[in-house]
Amino acid sequence: MPDDVLALDPLAGPMPRAIAHRREICEAAGERPSSGQLEELLGISRQGIDKRRRASRVLGIRTVPDGICPALQFLDGQVPALLGDRLRAHAGDDPWHVLDALMARHGTFGGRSLLDLAREEGRSGAPSRS
Repeated sequence: MPDDVLALDPLAGPMPRAIAHRREICEAAGERPSSGQLEELLGISRQGIDKRRRASRVLGIRTVPDGICPALQFLDGQVPALLGDRLRAHAGDDPWHVLDALMARHGTFGGRSLLDLAREEGRSGAPSRS
């Protein structure tokens, strides 16, 4: 990018990269069920889903035209306990940053992500606290 463009608009470089990164996150997150599908999956109303999202018990990402709640956060219609704890710990944080952090692979976890660990814990029979 030419230096004169960056001088006029310092965000001319970072903004396109941020948009591209959000697209990558969405693609990596996989399925994004509709509101109706979420109601069926969780067995609660849209208002109940919004209430959980506002309480940081479900991760909701604002997109155009609709918000999304990535399906990868649910296991058997529940949010695994470890993931619920992480969501509450990040209450008030930008949901895009939370999703990015949850999906990031860490050497400390043997190349797995916090999301992987939460899903493994959920599969092992640990109780859900969603």
